[in-house]
Amino acid sequence: MVKKIIFSALIIFINTVYASNQNIEYKGETITIPVSVEQTNRIVLPSRIVSKIVSKEKHVEIALNEREAFVKFSPIEEITKTQMEAEKEQKVQKREIKYQSNTPVEIYLLTEDKVTYSLILVPSKMDTQNIIINNAQQRKKELDFKESQLPLRNNLDDITKKVLTTKTLSGYEVQKRNEEVASSTELSIVLSEILKGYKFDVYKYSLINKTSDKVELQERDLIPLADNKSIYRIVIYYDNEVYEIPPRGTVQALIIVAAETEEVK
Repeated sequence: MVKKIIFSALIIFINTVYASNQNIEYKGETITIPVSVEQTNRIVLPSRIVSKIVSKEKHVEIALNEREAFVKFSPIEEITKTQMEAEKEQKVQKREIKYQSNTPVEIYLLTEDKVTYSLILVPSKMDTQNIIINNAQQRKKELDFKESQLPLRNNLDDITKKVLTTKTLSGYEVQKRNEEVASSTELSIVLSEILKGYKFDVYKYSLINKTSDKVELQERDLIPLADNKSIYRIVIYYDNEVYEIPPRGTVQALIIVAAETEEVK
């Protein structure tokens, strides 16, 4: 019981101590990960973990909490004994706590979406590890299912609203950019972000007025930026009632196109 209480305390404490982060993309194959042999390691999966499989003889403790697995290698107590010649009996000379090192341990973590993650943990002399495992393929499958439940227009409205209000677009891979893609004497167009989904890719731009006069721009003027991709929607968000870019002002624009997975169909 004491052992379990101590391990539970370590789980709470791990978030307050220094930890090295590892971000890993899962591609359906066994992942080999170096971890701390003496400290508790934290593994985070994309969805809730429902069960674990590991051999008892591996001396590894695993505690589950929703999407997290806390892994700790159990120390082994080695007792050295000596025989007293006069008494002809063995007495304890030295007790020593040791950790197994350099012996990889294979564990399996099954998640609620029926994906089994196979991991080989390599105990090493290092700081505690925060291991974030991503699964882009599974994430896109879930996104495809979700978006398939709604009409096209509803999906486009939802994407537009969330991106323009800087809310999280669940399931999309976010790529931050700061690239000027077009420029004239009046206007500079900067690609600020790309969000890649399963059916749609979203390109977010800043339209910067370089002059002291207002600039008028329409959605069709941005069509060349799509680079011949299949366009679903172009939006310019003026945030004013006159639909103009104010002098030295900036407005946001979105171009929603077919994702690469859709283009090849």
